[in-house]
Amino acid sequence: MVQDKNGIEHKLVKLRNPWGSGEWNGKWSDKSSEWTPELRKAVGFDGDRDDGIFWMEFEEFKEIYGFWSVNKYIDDAKFSHTTFT
Repeated sequence: MVQDKNGIEHKLVKLRNPWGSGEWNGKWSDKSSEWTPELRKAVGFDGDRDDGIFWMEFEEFKEIYGFWSVNKYIDDAKFSHTTFT
C-alpha cells in the first residue's frame, strides 16, 4: 500500500511484460501524474522507459486481466507456480 499526495491509500502491483516492451498507459503508468518523487523512491520505481515493467492499481489489474498467475523464483525448486482466475 502507498499513500498518494492526498493521503489516499492505493494497493499497487508491479508487472512485467515478458516481451520487454509495451506497457500500461493508465493511472499509475510510467508517465502518470499520480507519481511523486517520494512514491517513486518508496516502491523502487525505475524511470520512464519502455522496458516492459509497469505499475497498476490492484483493483484495475483484476478487472483487466481475467486470468493470471504468480510466479516466485526459489533457488532449489524446479517449479513454483500459482494460478488465479
